[in-house]
Amino acid sequence: SEIIKYFKAILYPYLVLSLISVLLIPGAKDPDFNTWRALAETKNHLGQMGLISIILCFIALNEKESRNAKLFTWVMLLVSLILLLGSTSTTSILALLAFLMLSSLLFFDQIFKPLGIGSSFSIIIISGFLIIFFGIIYADAEMLNAIPNAFGKDMTFTGRMDLWNYM
Repeated sequence: SEIIKYFKAILYPYLVLSLISVLLIPGAKDPDFNTWRALAETKNHLGQMGLISIILCFIALNEKESRNAKLFTWVMLLVSLILLLGSTSTTSILALLAFLMLSSLLFFDQIFKPLGIGSSFSIIIISGFLIIFFGIIYADAEMLNAIPNAFGKDMTFTGRMDLWNYM
C-alpha cells in the first residue's frame, strides 16, 4: 500500500499533464497516425501508460481510503481510460479487455464461492469461451479477421509480417 501511494504521486500528475497537452498542444498528436501521444514518445507508449494507470486505479480503489481519495481515484481512472482510448493503441485496448474479463471472472468467482460453485463457474465460463473460439476457427477462420478489422488493422499486423519474413 505504501508503494501504491508513491506510484500515484508520480502517475496522477503525469496523467493530468498528458490530458492537458493533448487538448492544448498540437504537437501532442502522433504525426504518423494522427492519434494522441501526449507526453509519451508514441501512441503505443501512451496506451501502455493508460493501461498501467487503469490497473493501478483498480488496485487503489480496493484500498481503504477516504471518500475524497476514492472520488479522485475514480476521476483518474476516467482520465486514464480517455487517454488509453485516445491513443488508439490496439494492443493496450485488447490488454484492457483481457484484464476486465479476468477481473470480472474473479469477481463472479468470489460471488459464487460461498455457494460452493466458484471454481466450477470459472471452469464453465473459460471452457465456454474456448469452445466458442475453436468453433469460430473451425466454422470460418476468416471470422478471426473481424477483430483486427474492427481496429482498422489487418491480420498481417499492418505489413509487419512481410518484414518478419524478410528478417
